[in-house]
Order: sequence, then C-alpha cells, then structure tokens
Amino acid sequence: MSGKTEREILLDTAKQYTLVDRNTVSGDPEDNFVTIADFWRTYSKRRWGLEVPFHPVDVANMMTLLKVSRIANNPQHWDSYVDVAGYAACGAEVAMRYPDYPSIPVEAALAYAKPHVEQAIEDLDDALEGCGLTD
Repeated sequence: MSGKTEREILLDTAKQYTLVDRNTVSGDPEDNFVTIADFWRTYSKRRWGLEVPFHPVDVANMMTLLKVSRIANNPQHWDSYVDVAGYAACGAEVAMRYPDYPSIPVEAALAYAKPHVEQAIEDLDDALEGCGLTD
C-alpha cells in the first residue's frame, strides 16, 4: 500500500492522463477545445439556426458537466471523477490564456435569444394550429 489517499491517487491519475497519456494520443487540450467549439458552433447553426459563440473555455466547462452528469448516474464510477479533475485542470489552463474571455451580460444574452425564442413560439403556434390543437 502506498499510503496515498484516494484524492492523491485520483489527482495523480488525472495528472498522468492530462499531461502524458491523452496529450500523446489526442494532442494539446486547447487545440481540441478550439476544434470542438468550432464543431458545436457549426452544429447549432445548422440544427437550430443559432450562431452560438462557443469558446474553448465553454468546451472545457461543458465537458466537465458531461462527466458530472455521468457521476449523477453512477457515483461510484471512479474514472468519471478523474476526467472531471482533468477537464478542470485543462479548462483552468486554457482560461488563463484568455484573460479577455467574455462574460456575457444577461441583457446581451436576452437580446441575442429573443428573436430565436419568438420564432420558436411562432413555429409552435403554427404547428399546433396545423394539428387543430388551438382554441
């Protein structure tokens, strides 16, 4: 027995994965986050007509949330905790490279979303009317 706590073992494992194993296989995390942000922007534009300004920091945060979701379904899955630590470390590193990473004021977010929400409501009303489900 090494005498290490679970935390030490988990963080050592995350360190090994993020600094050696996955860097060797997948490349630099920031490069991957930039690529994923581009893919997500393209997908959201084609799928919903929304130009969402995904940022590499957003990718790190949302990938962390993906792992948290998995933990919610299986709290004993140790590897998900390792991945959370890895994404958090990579996300922190990337965030420090972007000191001007945008903080979007609520007003700007609402102004951005309003026409899309209005269109979605209009489309829903049309669909309901087409099905005879309106008064």
